Amino acid sequence: MLSFIDAIPARTTVRRGESLNLLGGVANGGTAQTLDIGVWANDGRGWKRLTTDRVSLDAGEHRHLYFTLGPEAFTAAIWGEAPDELELAIRDTEPPGNGVAVFVED
Repeated sequence: MLSFIDAIPARTTVRRGESLNLLGGVANGGTAQTLDIGVWANDGRGWKRLTTDRVSLDAGEHRHLYFTLGPEAFTAAIWGEAPDELELAIRDTEPPGNGVAVFVED
């Protein structure tokens, strides 16, 4: 069983055109497995996957994961319009409603 531990952004305000680094954590309480772990965001209208990494985890392993969201993650091209805030969560499946608010400034 894979458990989401936390998602910690390098900062909670990002300007358009900048990248954002994230530190995440997962714990594998089951057998060894290889899976896709993604960063999802929600602007209040629904979840979107922003990036995914393929990760191999040993049984019982606790792992820190590092993600970089490029500037394209904070554009209207993805969201249809400029988002006021994004909730970020790292998980192996559709994430629950918890996360970290990241504010996007023009």
